[in-house]
Amino acid sequence: MATQTLVVTEQILSIPLASIQLSKTNPRKVIDPGALADLAADIKHRGVQEPILVRPLPGSAQKFELVFGERRYRASEKAEQETMPSIVVRSTRRAVPSSGGRNDLPSRGSTYSTPSRKPCPQSCANCPTRKPLNYR
Repeated sequence: MATQTLVVTEQILSIPLASIQLSKTNPRKVIDPGALADLAADIKHRGVQEPILVRPLPGSAQKFELVFGERRYRASEKAEQETMPSIVVRSTRRAVPSSGGRNDLPSRGSTYSTPSRKPCPQSCANCPTRKPLNYR
């Protein structure tokens, strides 16, 4: 597997929300409206605490495509913010999605439902179904 390098500028820019367009390849399809409203209220009170990542749109020095941070972007819109703290990533379309696996993780504070499993009524040491380890 080939490694791909992203070069991220360390400079955080304040980019107008009107200059940022959402990516059509974002894996997140559903955003909880209640959680978005909570985030918008927090952003209105404290501002955005973590910058989003954007990349320049081809042929434009003033327009950007959102790479990471769609929830923060949408909540900032709801909070009527004019600008967004952003880090500009200079990369190709192929390089960025390989680092975007974390978008499939639940957002902070969300609860991910997992199949419930019944807890074992006995400790492992006393379990009648426990098989001894055989190292031979």
